Amino acid sequence: MLLVKNIGIEVGEGSRIKYFNREKGEANIGKLAIIWYFFRPYKVQLGILLFVMFFSGLMEMLNLAVLYPIINFGLDLQNDTFILRSFDKVVNLFANDNPFFVSCVILMIITLIATAFKIFYTYFSHKLMIKIVGDTQKKIFSKYLTADYSFFTQNQQGKLIHTGTIAPDHVLNIVLSTIRFTYDSLNSILLFSLLLAIAWQGTMALILIGLIYTMLIKRVLEKVIYKCAVISNDEDRKKNVILNEFINGVKAIRIFFTLSGWKKKYESVVDKKLFNQLKMLVARVIPECSTRFIFFVLLAGVGMYLSQQSRGALIAAIPLFGSFAVVANRFLPSIQVVGNDVMSIAHSVPNTKIVYNLLVSKIKTISDGEKVLKLFDKEIAFERVWFRYENMREYLLKDVSFEIKKKKVTAVVGPSGSGKTTIVNLLLKLYQADKGKIKIDGTDISDYTNESFLKKIGYVSQETFIFNDTIRENIRFGMENCSDELIFEAAKLAHAHDFIMNMQGGYDAVVGDAGVKLSGGQRQRLAIARAMLRKPEILVLDEATSSLDNIAEKNVQQAINQVSQHTTVLVIAHRLSTVERADKIVVLENGFVREQGDHNALMAQKGLYFNLYTKEGWEGEMVTLLSK
Repeated sequence: MLLVKNIGIEVGEGSRIKYFNREKGEANIGKLAIIWYFFRPYKVQLGILLFVMFFSGLMEMLNLAVLYPIINFGLDLQNDTFILRSFDKVVNLFANDNPFFVSCVILMIITLIATAFKIFYTYFSHKLMIKIVGDTQKKIFSKYLTADYSFFTQNQQGKLIHTGTIAPDHVLNIVLSTIRFTYDSLNSILLFSLLLAIAWQGTMALILIGLIYTMLIKRVLEKVIYKCAVISNDEDRKKNVILNEFINGVKAIRIFFTLSGWKKKYESVVDKKLFNQLKMLVARVIPECSTRFIFFVLLAGVGMYLSQQSRGALIAAIPLFGSFAVVANRFLPSIQVVGNDVMSIAHSVPNTKIVYNLLVSKIKTISDGEKVLKLFDKEIAFERVWFRYENMREYLLKDVSFEIKKKKVTAVVGPSGSGKTTIVNLLLKLYQADKGKIKIDGTDISDYTNESFLKKIGYVSQETFIFNDTIRENIRFGMENCSDELIFEAAKLAHAHDFIMNMQGGYDAVVGDAGVKLSGGQRQRLAIARAMLRKPEILVLDEATSSLDNIAEKNVQQAINQVSQHTTVLVIAHRLSTVERADKIVVLENGFVREQGDHNALMAQKGLYFNLYTKEGWEGEMVTLLSK
């Protein structure tokens, strides 16, 4: 079953998507309410569509109804039904020596109108379907755009991709199936009324077949379709997660030679999904085959009964029997299509519910300020900042206070897990402090618009984002109007120009997914060039030189020294040798600021920084000795 809990959605056993916190009561939302959510904004279009559906079904019914009077025409049989009387009145309106000819003309006109309405219904319904699904996909992406950073860190990437790509296809299916269900239901009702007018006794027999079909549908829905759809949906998301993790970790997977394990995991998920899809496909055929068998056995039985009657009785019954068989043969597929529509809706409900839950959720967002930051004059100040990530008991940052002076280099160092990167995340407005404030020139950064504040910042992280495009486009990254000269200048400043020119294609070389054709140091130098292209007032380097060799690190350090003459620099570093020349070094431990000062002052204190620095130096010597 699909269980909606207080925290996120749970599909199957042990598989949870923590999209958001929800209020009590939403768990019991009905399937109809979910479907109506997607149709609700389009009430006017729905009203027009229902009107077209009704008249399309009415014309199709009349198209079949006219066949009986034409078959009976001239036989002068005594089956005086409502249809015969109505048809005779219409024919008598036209004075003609050949009433049979008039009857055929009426049949052609009704057929033409029925066809026109069917075409208009098809066009209008598909146009509405495409509109609903297109708007839904845009809403999902807008939801992702406005979600705060924690939303992405708390959800598996594969599951988010599933919700943004595969799940909307099921919304398309449920919208299409719901429209078809409404149309086919109206058709079935109109055809049923026609059957009653032709022969109510035979219609009662069809009701019995309908009841059997309904029970079969209900049984199949409960026992097979919905359960298999939930399992297939869950396995589909698992498959995306496995595939995504395999692609991202293919280097480590090959080095540790765990290919067989990943193959087994992927194939297991695929086999389970396909097995459940097979069960659904077979289950959907059973009700249709059963009812068709019963229907034709019933017709054959009636025919056998009539064959035992007198010749006159048999001839008199043939038009009625033939017309009833034609309409019933059209009515039966209509009922079966209604059943198929219901099963198709049930199959798409789990994924549609995921989309619904995402769209109606109140995902946490970082609020945008109203002020526009124009100038940065003095300093950025962390004032008694406390912060902890969601679901953490203890604070990661505890009463943190320090200043980042303009056009100075400030370094934040400390053991792993001390909160260094968290300081960057807060400064970049990826998270908001639980207590305390971060101010720029005395104003809380949350008061400024995200655009005006973040445009002042250049950012280079340890995990460099490189996309599958040319080197030129990777450096440009959102600055479409930037000239090639500025790109070359930024690359030279980041000491990246030489290796770029040595590559085949130079700045037009395509780097592959995640920059797979580049070394780690080359990727980071591109990221530094990207940051420097923006001529930022504040440059944030989060372990930016960690993947560089000694020579490249010295080159980048020289570039940073050049930039720092007219830019404020915040350096997050694990290797203390990279921050010796910083104007200020802030030393973190267990979320507290333990020491502040320049390199010489901190070394003279012989405290935490001194211990970390001397330990790093000893470890560096050991690495050098072992490499000889």
